[in-house]
Amino acid sequence: SDDSSTLSTDDDDDSDSEEEEVDFKEQMMSMLNKGINKAREAADAATIAAKKASVAAEKQAKKAMKEAKKAAKKAERLAKHKLKEAKGEHTVQLFKTPKWAEKNELKRCNCLDGVDNGDSRVYYPLNLPRFVTSLECPEGIRVRMEDPEFGWAEPQKVMNPAAEVLDFVFQYVGAKELAKVATVDRLWRERIDMQTHFIDMKQLANDYEHQVHSGRVESCLEFNGRLYTAGDKRVKVWNLETYECLAEAVRETAVINDIQVVNGALLVCASNGSIRQWSLTHNPKNIAYVAAYWEHRSWINDFIPSEPEPDDDGEMFCRFLYSVSDDRTVKVWDANKKVCLFSMDPPNRTCGTMRSVARSARHLYVGSSNGVIYVYPLKRECDREDRHGCSISEHGALPFCLQTELQHGKGIILQLECGGYRRQVKHLYSASTDGTFRVWSLPGKSGYEHECLRVIDAHAPGGALSCFCTTWAHLFTAGQDKVIRVWNLHTMELQKVLHPEELCKCMYAAENEVCSYLYTGHVDGKVIMWRLGAYV
Repeated sequence: SDDSSTLSTDDDDDSDSEEEEVDFKEQMMSMLNKGINKAREAADAATIAAKKASVAAEKQAKKAMKEAKKAAKKAERLAKHKLKEAKGEHTVQLFKTPKWAEKNELKRCNCLDGVDNGDSRVYYPLNLPRFVTSLECPEGIRVRMEDPEFGWAEPQKVMNPAAEVLDFVFQYVGAKELAKVATVDRLWRERIDMQTHFIDMKQLANDYEHQVHSGRVESCLEFNGRLYTAGDKRVKVWNLETYECLAEAVRETAVINDIQVVNGALLVCASNGSIRQWSLTHNPKNIAYVAAYWEHRSWINDFIPSEPEPDDDGEMFCRFLYSVSDDRTVKVWDANKKVCLFSMDPPNRTCGTMRSVARSARHLYVGSSNGVIYVYPLKRECDREDRHGCSISEHGALPFCLQTELQHGKGIILQLECGGYRRQVKHLYSASTDGTFRVWSLPGKSGYEHECLRVIDAHAPGGALSCFCTTWAHLFTAGQDKVIRVWNLHTMELQKVLHPEELCKCMYAAENEVCSYLYTGHVDGKVIMWRLGAYV
């Protein structure tokens, strides 16, 4: 028995030593594999770093080569001009574009023929750095010129230009300014009367008005040659040739606040927190209900679609829909599946209700009832270094991270729109119930800074703004003072005042190449059609 116990003890020792040996080998293999992996990662990192360094070096070399070629060409041009100057052919004096001109997106024109032909030749400067800013004619023809260094200059008398020169200049002068200088002489009067934008502004008047609803008109739009009006919890379709009501296309259970055509369908938002989609058929009597966006708990004040993008079939399609409501939320919808993808809660406890929405290429703008405009990024990116949540997040920037707040005033932000002169999206326009209209600059490809460029007392102190819309070259504003004002979209100067009988609640500009029209809906249930012409 003693021998057997001794043998069993030896066997146990042998098995323990074998297990320890196996564990040691496994540990060594694990350490070896970790070392190999770390070596591979280091090699990969070194390869990536080398590639980045080579790419950066290549970019720097190309940049240096480009700058060297540019400097060589500049030296060659200067040598040629110095040679001509030595021969006495001409005198060259180079001027840089002033900073104030660069801020206004202007470039100093010093080229040979007086116009920039696009090449990189040395420009000849004007005799004086002066820029014509206005025309005056108290005693003959006078031009008031502005000197950036010495301020305003005295009006200088000039000769009467030829008809061709007048035609070229008048196409860049506003209609109101043309009316002021039309009394200079007969030639000026004749050439001004031939300007299309002057004729359109002069003939801008009430072309037709019609009673479309018994109550106020909440919204209106033109689509495929037909007019759609919302009021009395209904949407009606009208023939623009006979002004006959074709059908009552939609009947809602709540007040209809806005209608828009998105992706070929009619979207109707109401005070019960719903956005319903209706199919648009050739026969308005066959317009049918399709689907609904319904997660808001209160009145939907405004909504806007995203930028159209080509779908799988190559057709342009708006993928998203943004809506704002009195429940103080902003919701992002999938326009194809009709589901809510994201909901933005109120940014703070003191913020008001969300009243208006607009978008640019990079940002989403939401106007509130406390006069603040909230700026959100459309893409998942954040330009704020002080945003702690975006800095520590493992997945990068948080979706729709609040970038900044723009203070318009103390009134309600009734409407927002991104646009600009001649359809260049460079500005953000905001209208408030305090009667002011503000123009904000849009940031470039990066950043979130918005500068307030101009504040216009559009309808103060007569009353608050009720709505506005922009066209190719003009801005139309309506206020509680029952007037519609027409502004030059480039200079923001008042061009004309229209006097409808009742307060304007909504407006829609239908633009085309032949003749454009402005439709205004009023509180007495009428829609007025104003003839704009081709260039208003």
